[in-house]
Amino acid sequence: MKRFLDSLFTVIWDIDGTLLNTRGGIVAAYKHTLDMHNIGYTDNEDELAKLIGPTPQEIFKSRFGISPENAQIYASEFREYYRTNELDNAYPYAGIESVLSNLQSCGIPQFVVTNKRQDYAEEILEIFRLKGFFRKVYGTDTNSSRSKSQLLDFCINEHDIEPDAACFIGDTAGDKDAANKNGVRFIGVNYGFGFRDVADYAGTPADLVRILGF
Repeated sequence: MKRFLDSLFTVIWDIDGTLLNTRGGIVAAYKHTLDMHNIGYTDNEDELAKLIGPTPQEIFKSRFGISPENAQIYASEFREYYRTNELDNAYPYAGIESVLSNLQSCGIPQFVVTNKRQDYAEEILEIFRLKGFFRKVYGTDTNSSRSKSQLLDFCINEHDIEPDAACFIGDTAGDKDAANKNGVRFIGVNYGFGFRDVADYAGTPADLVRILGF
């Protein structure tokens, strides 16, 4: 049986819900920001966790009907509180470091593409001692001016990556859409914040070993 890695030369990762369980910190930061502006929200933690994935600007606009101008202000408040108080309120998924280490041992270049702000993404990977596995991290700027699809495109072009020899690993429909728009193979995970019980997606990081074939 042909191994996935036999034709794979680059692995690109999402952070939230893929490398790290960041639910506690992100949900706390949303609650804080919504409380600041007296915006009502559900007490159901599982429902609040569905806010994770898109940029905060998108969430404030689409989920809470906030104007673009105020959504930018709220996103800045969210991020400031998150970085100051909640950035380390997270943990790596069990077994993920082993997957990263095995890929590194195989000589597979690894990158990160995330909707997290660039500096926050690098900092949280440092906190959990994962940053050394990646050649480069691609995150948003303060205005979230680049979509995840655009960030993935930037990563591919900056490093002359052949799309059909790369994969993007993520946990949401937005991740899959970004991969499809860039002609990159997508590997979904069911253990994060988006997908659940999708056939052939990884139920745990250990399943990624089987899917990737090492």
